[in-house]
Amino acid sequence: MGFGDGTFLDPAADMGWRAIGLEVSVEAAAKVAPRHRVAVGTPESIALDPAPVDVVTFWDVLEHLPNPGAVVKQAAGRLPEGGLVAATMPSAASFTARIERGRWRYYDLGTYGHLVHLSPRHLRRLFEQAGLEVIYTETTGSVDLRHSVGTSSAKGIRGAVLDKLSGVLARLAPVMKRGNTLLMVGRRPQPEGPA
Repeated sequence: MGFGDGTFLDPAADMGWRAIGLEVSVEAAAKVAPRHRVAVGTPESIALDPAPVDVVTFWDVLEHLPNPGAVVKQAAGRLPEGGLVAATMPSAASFTARIERGRWRYYDLGTYGHLVHLSPRHLRRLFEQAGLEVIYTETTGSVDLRHSVGTSSAKGIRGAVLDKLSGVLARLAPVMKRGNTLLMVGRRPQPEGPA
């Protein structure tokens, strides 16, 4: 879902997957349709097609939805045992979000259209409530303290210190799950029972 220009569908198909894209943009779908099977609709329309799928991806989609939990639950319901759901989004727990607080750019609804803001902990809970076990979590992305503290043009010692601190935070961010971009993968578990 949210395939944009199809750059994810291309390698998925090259690897032998039968890739199907769902996109809200008619223009995006028209550009990708010659190469892939696509549908135009909202993520909520996933419930309209009951056919099982092995993997559902939400690349920068969930934060645009009023009820992302319901959509993830619908997607999880279409998976066979071992099927995967993967999602990316800006992390509300990133160093950048924490430093900028109310000035964090993704709070600008008019520019970005993000209705919800999730941290790794919140997205994990959302996945688990959908019946998925989280098997992978990662955050990535740099930190630009010059931008975050509003001194993009800082020169001399001040600029050098901000750049050095940005580098330190950028190296710590993935380890501490404080990177700008959050990636999470959940799997539909096999039911427990006698072997």
